[in-house]
Amino acid sequence: MQDVAVVISVYDGDDPENLRLALESIFNQSYSEGCINVYLVCDGPLDELLLNVVEDFSKSIKKLIKLKRNGGLANALNEGIRSVGEEEVVIRMDADDICDHERFLTQVSFLNNNPEVSVVGSNVILINQDGCELKEVFFPERHGDILRAFSVKSPLAHPAVCMRREVIDSVGLYNERLRKAQDLEYWFRVAEKGFRFHNIQEPLLFYRVSDGFGRKKNGLSSSFRLLKINVLGHWRVFGLRANYFMIFSRAIFRLLPSSLYSYIYRRYR
Repeated sequence: MQDVAVVISVYDGDDPENLRLALESIFNQSYSEGCINVYLVCDGPLDELLLNVVEDFSKSIKKLIKLKRNGGLANALNEGIRSVGEEEVVIRMDADDICDHERFLTQVSFLNNNPEVSVVGSNVILINQDGCELKEVFFPERHGDILRAFSVKSPLAHPAVCMRREVIDSVGLYNERLRKAQDLEYWFRVAEKGFRFHNIQEPLLFYRVSDGFGRKKNGLSSSFRLLKINVLGHWRVFGLRANYFMIFSRAIFRLLPSSLYSYIYRRYR
C-alpha cells in the first residue's frame, strides 16, 4: 500500500477523550498501519490532559508540529501541509471526529481506480458530544452535482476529504485571513483549476457536533464575508452561469431570527 499523510489539528479547546478516539480511529484503520503518516499540529499551548493524549500516541505520530500560539484552523492546517513528506495522498481529519474503520482504504482505492478524480469525500454520520448517532448527512456524489451544489451549501464535508498531493501543489494553501469557511473558499479554487470531485455514498466519518449545532452563528459581518466568498467563487468558476439568486437567498436566510434559522437548519440540512 502507498503511504498517506493525515493532517489533523488540535487546540486547547478540544476534548482530550475525543482526541483519543479520533487518533485511535486513525491508527486502527484497515489500511496498513505502517503506511499511515500522521502530521499532528498543536495549535498553540495545550492543557495537561491533551498533552497526555498526544504523548500516548507520540511513537505512532509521524511528525508533531507545536505552534507557540493559536493561529486558527487555516494556519494550523497549512503548517501541517508544509510538513508533509513525499506522500501523494493527503487525508483531512478533525480532532473530535471518528473515522470509519474502512475509510482510508475506501477513499485511497477510489482514487487509484478513478484517476480523473482528485478530491474524494463521503457522507457523514452526525454524532453528539456523547457519541450518540444523530443522523446521516448525504452529499452529492458526482462532479457535476457537486459543482451545482455550491450554490446551496458546501458540497464536501471538510474532515472527510482525501485528495491527491497534486491538488495542493497546484492550488496552494488555505487562506489564513479567513476564520470561517476556509474549506469552501479552498474548494472554489480547486474547482477553478479544473480538478474533479467525488463523494462516496457511504458514511466514512462520524462527525461530532456541539449541543449548539444548527443555532445561528453568523452576524452581519460574518454573513457578508461568506456572501463575498460565494459570489467571488461562483464568478471565478461559473461566470454568468452561476445561480446568484440562490446565493443571495442563502445570505438572507442567515439573517433570519435565531429560532427560525435553527428550525429550518435542523429540519432541512
